[in-house]
Amino acid sequence: MRKAALSVFLHMSLSLSLAYSFKRGANTFLQLITQLNGMKVEAQLNKQPTIRNMAKLLMNSMYGRFGMKPSVLETHIWNQDQIDSLEPYWELQSALSYGELYLVSIQLNKEKFIELQGQASLKKMLTNLSNKTNVAIAAAVTSYSRMIINNYKLLALSLGLELFYSDTDSLVLNGPLPPEHIDSATLGKLKLEHTIKEGIFVMPKVYYLEDIDGTIVTKCKGFPVN
Repeated sequence: MRKAALSVFLHMSLSLSLAYSFKRGANTFLQLITQLNGMKVEAQLNKQPTIRNMAKLLMNSMYGRFGMKPSVLETHIWNQDQIDSLEPYWELQSALSYGELYLVSIQLNKEKFIELQGQASLKKMLTNLSNKTNVAIAAAVTSYSRMIINNYKLLALSLGLELFYSDTDSLVLNGPLPPEHIDSATLGKLKLEHTIKEGIFVMPKVYYLEDIDGTIVTKCKGFPVN
């Protein structure tokens, strides 16, 4: 059966319709991440929580932007004439009036666009939309972060510690790691955020924990804390 399937595959005629070429890159975000981490550390020392949180958010969420699904929704500030001249393959989702201008949201109707312009034009249209994405970058960053946290897991297990919970950049153990691996100001090292008295870990991003000082932390992705 395998030989027959392989024979069919080798004799197939394939037509290449679209291809992407990626250039090899090294340390793509090193300069930016180093700068943002410096901002975070300095803001923490100067007790500037807003700047610290902004820098932390940019560091933690930026790479995910490259893996987002391209959007076919656009927002513009138009007058009535521009709205009236909207191409038929754009659907008007909303229009908020501000005097003589409107804040409009329009969405591309792919089926209508193909009917009027063709499949090739749709690919060109989607490429030209303002979506700066690169799935290869997002996948590489995510995979490398898992490699780093997995090394810490292996270290913990080699020291005889128990692992109760782990996420992309965190883990919960029944004891401390060696101090040379703990430094909140150094990229690639860990920060001791909680000393836990009791914890319940249901699944990734769904947990409850109580610190030894009585502080309670709950997290449930997709639901408000309250």
